[in-house]
Amino acid sequence: MKALAAVEVSLNHGPRSVAVALSGGVDSMCLAHLLAQYKAHHNPSLKVLAITIDHQYRPGSYQEALAVGKIVKKWGIHHTIEKLTYDRDISDISNFEEVARQKRYEVFERVCKSNDINSLYVGHNLDDQLETFIQRLCMSSSIFGLVGLRSSSPLPVLSPGPSSHQVWVQRPLLEFSKSQLIDICRENSIEWFEDVTNKDTHLTQRNLHRYLLNEVIPERKIKGIQKSDLKQTLEEVELLANSFRQKADRLGEYLLATHRLTTDSRNGSLNLRVPFGLFYDNGLVISQLLYRYLRPISSVKHYYWTYAKIERQLVPRITQHVLNSQGTPLKLTYLNLLFEVHTENQEVCIDIVRQPIIKQNSSELTIQGSDDWSNWHLFDNRFWVRAKGGPIKVIPYENKVHKKALKQISTAILSSKMDGTPLVFSESNPLGLPTYESINGKIQVECVLK
Repeated sequence: MKALAAVEVSLNHGPRSVAVALSGGVDSMCLAHLLAQYKAHHNPSLKVLAITIDHQYRPGSYQEALAVGKIVKKWGIHHTIEKLTYDRDISDISNFEEVARQKRYEVFERVCKSNDINSLYVGHNLDDQLETFIQRLCMSSSIFGLVGLRSSSPLPVLSPGPSSHQVWVQRPLLEFSKSQLIDICRENSIEWFEDVTNKDTHLTQRNLHRYLLNEVIPERKIKGIQKSDLKQTLEEVELLANSFRQKADRLGEYLLATHRLTTDSRNGSLNLRVPFGLFYDNGLVISQLLYRYLRPISSVKHYYWTYAKIERQLVPRITQHVLNSQGTPLKLTYLNLLFEVHTENQEVCIDIVRQPIIKQNSSELTIQGSDDWSNWHLFDNRFWVRAKGGPIKVIPYENKVHKKALKQISTAILSSKMDGTPLVFSESNPLGLPTYESINGKIQVECVLK
């Protein structure tokens, strides 16, 4: 069976346990069945944990989740049900699909991390891939967005703490149509559950696109946008996007090796110097490069969705300035970062630091430390901080305000370049800058860039 072979290939890295997102629909039930088959015939010690998300937006959803669990438990698969809650009525959430997706990601990350699982299997298939392609085409996505679902990609959620634990989403069924998965389930007498809300074209844009793709377009036989045509176009887009990603890989390796790309993890800044010959007519590659390296230092909350702004606004502005500025510097702000651009020795030089923090919106963090280390807390959406030995307050360092008081206890050479760096207080007394120096005394503080 080709589908089982695809699952086997995705398990070549030999994990001890995996999770599968199990909605109860035909896609996820088919995938759970294939994982159970692999476990039974190739790796009996493999632990498979099925995670069912109860969105609680339709009657009977919890009872259905219980029924799904009974089926997969017979296959040797563990099962858990996770309920989602919302701060207001679902009908009042205009971007419900986006909100629900983010909540699912957070649940998957939490459950996988607590079970030491790095691979989350989802039943996305060719139909889902084409729906995503159409949806993003309507949204004028970049070429990288049009590629849509990838066979393996990191779960787009920030882990709670500076952990090396990264959950990867595995999609082994992208080459198979929904009708093929239905055939597998029928041939193996596998029960599945239809979610009637998936047919509500007024609930989400994806439902509307699914209806158009499966009902309207085939019936009217519209040339050029049949599934086979869309699949061919998608494959061409993917080849092109991958070529740009590979170029960004090589450029990043070159800049790192020649010390033209450096990150200062103490204050969350980045310095970039790109030779003219590599910068011009290379906008997509430069955009990919910046997107990868700006993530740790940007305080933007949903960084994963910011790529288009880099490609369509930031990089074109820098390019236009370099071409027409005759050497004058440029300052601009994007993604809560300040970019200072100038040219020197036939190179485009970009210094990137935290955008000055407006006092009214400044990040302030309080941690109730005790005899044991506290949980990790995210400061300014950039630095993970934890404390031991007593309560602390963390605020952004401001050289003009804090230098005089801090100079008496700090061994660091204080300057405005440190603005925005975490500054730790105990009660009203400054303890220091934990990314630059150790905090001595009763209270211990650890602070690392995300």
